[in-house]
Amino acid sequence: KLAKKLTPQTFAVSFDVEENQENSIKSRLKDLIQKKNMEFQAETGYSDKLNLLQVECKSDLLVKEQNYIQTSRLLLLVISGCLIFIGILNFLNVRVADMILSKKDCTIMRSIGMTKKQLQKMFLAEGLLTWLVLFAFLVTIDSILIGGASWFMKTKISYFVFHYPIKEMAGILLVLLGICMILPRFFYKQNIERDK
Repeated sequence: KLAKKLTPQTFAVSFDVEENQENSIKSRLKDLIQKKNMEFQAETGYSDKLNLLQVECKSDLLVKEQNYIQTSRLLLLVISGCLIFIGILNFLNVRVADMILSKKDCTIMRSIGMTKKQLQKMFLAEGLLTWLVLFAFLVTIDSILIGGASWFMKTKISYFVFHYPIKEMAGILLVLLGICMILPRFFYKQNIERDK
């Protein structure tokens, strides 16, 4: 019996508008809603603080929260920069440690007939292989993690907009590639050529 008495009600309506028409549509909507609210207050005798309808625009929210957004972006940028710097230093440390540990191996390989050029090519190939593994991880696992984080943020913050960091990823990959290519040459010149 109760289900028959209940009538469907609309609690929220949302829609997108073209950017060039946003201001005119927003002002029309606000006027229309104010008019309906005044009619509702006059009919029911409720105070002017009780509204039947209300409008919430994402563009207004963005303007209102702009200071918070800028502060959050700056904070996250600094934290991300520190983490990237620490990650690159860690990668550099691991590569240098690997090369120092392989110094004895180089001496043994040189004694059995491996040329200096072959040693240098071996170090470069090892660096490129390491870079390819890092590239695969960045493109697959990082993309999944970033996608998951953006989905979570969209569910929590209505005005959140995600842009995939292609330039930043490419920059990190180029820095790592540079380390993988330059470090073997530097190590080779410092250690192998000096031990002629």
